[in-house]
Amino acid sequence: MIKLTKGSIFWNYIDAFSKIAIPVLLTLFVWNQNSHSVKLQKQHRSIEIDLKIVDLCWKALNSGSDYEKENAFRLAQTLKPDIAFKLLIVVALSDNQSPAFKKRAFTTVLGIGANQLRGFKIDIYFDQHNGVDSIFASTIETEFKKMNSFRDVILAGKSREAFFKDISLNNGYEVRFEKGEEEAAIILKAMLEIIFPYSVFSTRMINNSEGSPKMLSLFIFKTKGSE
Repeated sequence: MIKLTKGSIFWNYIDAFSKIAIPVLLTLFVWNQNSHSVKLQKQHRSIEIDLKIVDLCWKALNSGSDYEKENAFRLAQTLKPDIAFKLLIVVALSDNQSPAFKKRAFTTVLGIGANQLRGFKIDIYFDQHNGVDSIFASTIETEFKKMNSFRDVILAGKSREAFFKDISLNNGYEVRFEKGEEEAAIILKAMLEIIFPYSVFSTRMINNSEGSPKMLSLFIFKTKGSE
């Protein structure tokens, strides 16, 4: 058994190592803290810049001249996609905008949304015996395929009684998503309500034990038995 006595070789080794290691560890700790602090400062600064741009765009888009609106519109598109998406939706819905501007804003929003959902698969479930729901589901499929962003868009006509007897089903329009995909579901809901302004979609989280990353489901069941 090695005895650690002051002045021994092992004692001198440990003493020398501690004199080197402790300052190094302290330096690494301070560096790590400073790096974390710098990172937080950059994040806060980025948020502050985004907020200032949003404020400028909001004011110009709602009360500025046509020239100011044009510049604000372009500036808004430099924001992070999720922020630009929400800002332009609100602006486009404002009564202060002309029909032409609304159309342009909505077109831009759809482009941003489609890019945000790039690679997603969309399953569209509907009652195959319901003429109205079938036509609406087919129209959605056509509009989404035009965007060339989704991994796939699948029409899934089913018998209400056979397929949905064990599934909680509300009459109406629904976007269903799995945990972690709520933001994607909100974007899809907004896009649907832009393309089809008289349709209101709700969102619902579901638990799928198998897990289906980057997949959203639409349920189109407006009225049972309607034709």
